[in-house]
Amino acid sequence: MATGCCSPPSAAALPGARHHADLARTRSTQHIRHPANRHRRTQLFELLKSVMNEVLLLDVDGVCPDASREDACLDALAVVELSMVLSQHHGIEITDDELFELDTVSEIVEPMEKRNETAA
Repeated sequence: MATGCCSPPSAAALPGARHHADLARTRSTQHIRHPANRHRRTQLFELLKSVMNEVLLLDVDGVCPDASREDACLDALAVVELSMVLSQHHGIEITDDELFELDTVSEIVEPMEKRNETAA
C-alpha cells in the first residue's frame, strides 16, 4: 500500500505508533489537571505583585512573569524584605539567598508555589 504525502501512514507501518498514541492520551489527561496549577500560579503571582506594591512600595504596573528581578526593581534590600514578608505574613519560607539565585519573577513564584503547598 503506497502512502502519499497527504495521507498519514498506517499504525502498522510505523514502529512505536501505538506508543505515541499512548503518550498523547497521557498528555491529554495531564492537561485536565494543568489549569488548576496555572490558576494557583496566577494567584501567587498576584500575591507577589501585591506584596511588592503595598509592602515594598514598588511600581508593579509593568511587571510580568518574564520580568527580571532588576526590571521588577527587586534590588538587594527589596529581596531581603520580600523574604521576610513572605515568611512572616504568608507562611511561605524562602530565604533571601534562594531569592538571589532566581532571575525572573516567574522563577520566584515557583518556590512560592512549592512552599505554599507544604505549608497548607
